[in-house]
Amino acid sequence: MFIPPVAVHQSDRCKITLTLLRDLPSVDIQDDESVACYGIRCDPPNMIFHQPVKIRIPHSTLAINPDQVKPDIVSHVWDSVNHLPRTSRMPSSSSPDEPPYCRVYKRHFELYIGHCAEWWVLIPLEQQVIRHQLMCTPYIPDKIERGKEIEVHLHIHANLPGMDAEVQEEERKQSYHKIHPSVPISIATKSGDVQVTCCRQDEIEQRKRYELQTFKPSLYLDRKTIPFRGARLLVKDGLKYEPSLEPASFVRVVEEVSRSDLQDIDVHNIAEKMTVDQFYDLGIALGFRIQQLDVIEYRRFRDRQLAIYDMLVTWRQAQPSGREAKETLLSLMKSLDSPAEEMEMTGLPMTI
Repeated sequence: MFIPPVAVHQSDRCKITLTLLRDLPSVDIQDDESVACYGIRCDPPNMIFHQPVKIRIPHSTLAINPDQVKPDIVSHVWDSVNHLPRTSRMPSSSSPDEPPYCRVYKRHFELYIGHCAEWWVLIPLEQQVIRHQLMCTPYIPDKIERGKEIEVHLHIHANLPGMDAEVQEEERKQSYHKIHPSVPISIATKSGDVQVTCCRQDEIEQRKRYELQTFKPSLYLDRKTIPFRGARLLVKDGLKYEPSLEPASFVRVVEEVSRSDLQDIDVHNIAEKMTVDQFYDLGIALGFRIQQLDVIEYRRFRDRQLAIYDMLVTWRQAQPSGREAKETLLSLMKSLDSPAEEMEMTGLPMTI
């Protein structure tokens, strides 16, 4: 948030706070209208700025020409005269000097406001926007009884910093854990029904179609539960940034490897410190195929650490010597610990 020195007079000094909003704005959205919604509340209510204030907000919408996107802006304020809430929706102005104004960039947008209120930016997906980027992640219970039906939580959320870690923490409290790395998906601009397909080893097991009228609201609500033959599809789209929630690196595992001789007990200790994402990243780097890693993970569905242990032991047994295996493992993990490049998602279809 950037507040010009003259925006607030000395006599008007107060504490200004920003809060990210998750609930759908109280404005009518047409049945055939596809929009990405981003909301923020600026307090104290009804405070007037003497010069436009700029707020920078990250987004997960992929546009061909972001500078040509013309979003709508919704404001929700309290009418102190009539003692009623007042909601208005209007197109962005053409200049930041005339708020409300919004300029869309590749990974963020800048919102200029003239007073405190609840503000929503609605980005039409038909306007130079070709995809809305989402991440899809499955979670299963920590304890599973063989032969019994389980409830799978499938989270779909915006591809924004900190959100994956936030979802993992929510699922951990329910005794659920991440079973597979997050898969990037994208929503195209055309309207239509949503088809959910369940596959195993490239074979279709279940397929179900949800009508747009019943499925669409779940893309805006904070959480929506949809029954699906013993499974549960949780659709979540929100906005949050927590730097402290960034995924853990390989640092702890590298330290463990450097102190060990890669005996069975050492491999077990290493496995305890690895996450499911690291299991797949390292497994691929060691030469395993995704299908092989899926088989190992499924065979040890009661204990993820045992799946990681099996993978490392299988790989170690194929190495000429323990010392060479240790050096190779250290080298691979150090290279995987470097910052990942930004993921390109332009060519991804919407498949779940």
